[in-house]
Amino acid sequence: MTRNRSDEWRELGMAVELGTDERKIVHGVRHLVRVDRLKAVKGFKGFTRLGGKEIVPPDIAGESDWLPAIELYGEGIFLALDEERLKEWEQTPAVVLRLNRLLPRFTQSGRDDPNPLTTRFMLLHTLSHLLMRQIESEGGYPAASLIERIYCANAPEPMAGILIHVAVPDIAGSLGGLAELSEPRRFLGILIRTLEHSRWCSLDPVCSEHEGQGPGLLNRAACHACALVPEPACEYGNTLLDRGFVKDDAANGLPSFFGMT
Repeated sequence: MTRNRSDEWRELGMAVELGTDERKIVHGVRHLVRVDRLKAVKGFKGFTRLGGKEIVPPDIAGESDWLPAIELYGEGIFLALDEERLKEWEQTPAVVLRLNRLLPRFTQSGRDDPNPLTTRFMLLHTLSHLLMRQIESEGGYPAASLIERIYCANAPEPMAGILIHVAVPDIAGSLGGLAELSEPRRFLGILIRTLEHSRWCSLDPVCSEHEGQGPGLLNRAACHACALVPEPACEYGNTLLDRGFVKDDAANGLPSFFGMT
């Protein structure tokens, strides 16, 4: 059960009291959707051992023809970035160069998700983490109870969306507090403060200038003090994060996506 609030969001962008920076932020988000109720089915296909790619099934003896699964119910917020602005941003030379410095380590890691690794994904994933941290402080939801879902694809069917939701086994779901944060003015405030917090870290300048940190050195400007979330909340093991793709870096010619005109 969803409620599309994109029209209200665009109307907010025309409000006379908004400044130039706030308008840019509104125009950077194409769709905003309130998800009042969702159902997720999670199945356990198996696991891989450290350094191996073979999936070991949950029934190691191989006698069962079914997989364990659980139904979860919850609520959330979905947003999609503006595709035209995103295309312009991801073609910026400084943005491409920043990703290219990370690609060799991603290749050496042997990981195949996401495939391919793009600046679009890095932006979405980092923004998702920063939003979850901000929602934790403003909405009262512990970050460990939040779950991210990144919708990312390039041509011919481009996608650039983030779903942040909660999911619990109780069929009654949750209490609606997370979905309520999708009210356009309230969400704009959350997004503004998220972007403000992306500009600094208590471990800066060390964090911002890192060429590689975290597992496999697959993070750049992202650490426990600024961008990491509890492991259950992240689909990618708290890797492939970089605040540099969210905040601007004038010294290196790196533009902020939300600062593009």
